[in-house]
Amino acid sequence: MDFYGINALDDVYVPGDTLFIGTGKIKSAAGNLELYDSGTKVLETTSSGLIITGNASTALIEKSAGGDLNVINESLNDDVGLFVTNGVSALEKVFFGIEGGAAELYFDGVKVAETTANGISGAVWG
Repeated sequence: MDFYGINALDDVYVPGDTLFIGTGKIKSAAGNLELYDSGTKVLETTSSGLIITGNASTALIEKSAGGDLNVINESLNDDVGLFVTNGVSALEKVFFGIEGGAAELYFDGVKVAETTANGISGAVWG
């Protein structure tokens, strides 16, 4: 069945639980939606947020009941970085959390402060 010229206000229903799109698919499983790329699940909705899987690691992004945004790297002994884009393709590090260790803060891609066992180093209070 081909879909052409569907009005944006119309609903599209797919019998069954899976919609195939090229080598990808969208599947509804137990109330959750799953997105597959070439047979590998890369995104899943849950009652508490999203689970994103890729590059042999798994990350969970969720918004807590209190409104906090939690980014959890579920791979053992892995670090977590927060990057922003310059609007093209380059990524700039703004935060890096080291599993069992320091949290680092960056300004314009340069580390300006990090936590240590004794507090914070590198920070200049102005």
